[in-house]
Amino acid sequence: KFSDFLNQVYNECQKKFLAFLKEELEKALIEFRDQEIIGTPRYHRGNIRKRWGFRIRKVIETPIGFLENVRIPRVRNAYQEICLFTDRYVKRFDLLKEAMLEMYISGMSTRRISALSRKLFSTGLSASCISHLKDFVEEQLKKMRQSKIESDIRILVVDGVYGRFRLSKRKGVCLVAIGVDFSGKAHLLDWLGCESESRANWRKLFRRLKQRGLWQVELLVSDDARGAVGAYQDVWTNSSAHQLCLWHFQRELYQKLHDRSWRKRMQFHKQYWEIFAPDEKEECNRRAEHFIRTWEDEKDMIDCFHRNWSKLTVYLDYPEQWRYRIRTVNLAENFFSHFQTFLKRFPGWLDKSHIE
Repeated sequence: KFSDFLNQVYNECQKKFLAFLKEELEKALIEFRDQEIIGTPRYHRGNIRKRWGFRIRKVIETPIGFLENVRIPRVRNAYQEICLFTDRYVKRFDLLKEAMLEMYISGMSTRRISALSRKLFSTGLSASCISHLKDFVEEQLKKMRQSKIESDIRILVVDGVYGRFRLSKRKGVCLVAIGVDFSGKAHLLDWLGCESESRANWRKLFRRLKQRGLWQVELLVSDDARGAVGAYQDVWTNSSAHQLCLWHFQRELYQKLHDRSWRKRMQFHKQYWEIFAPDEKEECNRRAEHFIRTWEDEKDMIDCFHRNWSKLTVYLDYPEQWRYRIRTVNLAENFFSHFQTFLKRFPGWLDKSHIE
C-alpha cells in the first residue's frame, strides 16, 4: 500500500531529522554559552575563573519524537553554577503543551490524550503533567492580562456570556473586551467574571484597560447594554461614538413585531440586511426610508428603529476592508463559541474568580 510506503519513508526521515536537530541544538547551546555567559569566542583563551562542562538531558520531547542524551552546557564560577536559562528543567516543546492542553480543555480524558499523543507525537502524558500544563497556561494568561496595551488600538468590541453558579440558581457572566488596531487586526485584551452586566462591572473592566495603556477609544461596539455604554463614557469621557451590533438589534426589532408569521419573518430578515449591504451612507439612508415605508404598520418596531438609526451606520466611517469586523460583536461571540459548548456540560462556576 502507498500508505505503508509513506510510513516507511516518514520513519526513516524522522530518525535523520532527530539526529540533525540534536546536533544543531547542541551547537547553538555551545555558541550561546560562549558568547553570552563566558564572554569569549570558541577556542579562545581567557576568563579562566569560569569552568564549564556538560549536563546530559536524557529525554527532550518534540512534536516528531524524542531527543535523547542531549548535552546541555554548564558553567561554574568560583562560587556557584551559572544558569544558562531560567526554565532549567524543560522537557517538552511549548507546542506539545498547547496541543495537549487544548485536548484536555475540550473534554478528553488523560488516558485518551496519552494514547493519542503517543500516536501523533510519540510521547505520552501523565496526570501530573496536566497539572503543570494548567499552571503554565495560568502564568501565560496572567502575563497577557498585565502586559502593556499597544497604543494603536482604536476600537473596543465588548460582549458577555452567561452561565450559572454551581449548586445555585444564580447566574454569572464573563465580560470580554476585544480591541481592533489600525490594520483591522483583533486582540483579546481582558475579561472579567461577575454576576451581572452592570455599569459598575463594565467600569471595572474598562479601568483596568486604561491602566494598561488604553488611554483613548474611538468607538465602542456592543449590543444595547446600557451598562457597557455608560461605563464607556465614564472611563473615556471624550468618547461618544457607539456602534450597535446589527445582529443583536435585528433580534430586538423582531421582538417588537406584531405579526411573526414565517412569511413576515423571512421578509423582515431580508429587508433588514439589505439596508446595510451598500458601502455608502447615502444608499443606506435611502434603503432605510424604504424599510420604514414598508413596515409603517409596525409602529413600535419603527419607533425603535428611528431612535437608534444614528448608531447603526457608524462603522461606515472606517476603512472598507475591516468594516465587517466592527458592525457586529461577532469578534466577541467567536471568542465564546467553544466556551458556550463547554458550559452545556459544565456543572457550574464556584465563584466570580472561578469564572476567570
